[in-house]
Amino acid sequence: MVSAPAAATEPITVEDVERLVPAARSALAVAGYDVEVLDTVTLEVVDLDDVRVGEAIGPIVRFDPTAAGVGWFVDPTPWLAEEFGPNRMGVARATMTSIAGRVDLWSTLVHELGHVVGLDHEDGGFMRATLVRGERWSPIMWGDGPRIV
Repeated sequence: MVSAPAAATEPITVEDVERLVPAARSALAVAGYDVEVLDTVTLEVVDLDDVRVGEAIGPIVRFDPTAAGVGWFVDPTPWLAEEFGPNRMGVARATMTSIAGRVDLWSTLVHELGHVVGLDHEDGGFMRATLVRGERWSPIMWGDGPRIV
């Protein structure tokens, strides 16, 4: 059984999300999506009042401050993904127990930006409706190494 660290529910800020945008945007661009529309995105951190950790409504992308009470993993180096094992079919699992119980903010950001570029849950892969704690989803494969861009 993996338990989340005591500080796992520390709220995120808009600045935490903004620091991840360049890597998320780059991954979407490398995967072939038109990212020009992302220039108009507004990021918000608001209580989503249920089990949702993120949502996109038009160009507004919202994140629950505590990932619905589970806690976020805010990756300081999302382009490396060294905390995760090999990416298989766009999904990698955390190799560090300290983050295995948390929701990956980068994966959630990429997913919600995917909605902004016109994708929906039926597109599968990183656009699936439910993100499992301790997983990293990516719109691109990075083979046996962790680098995503």
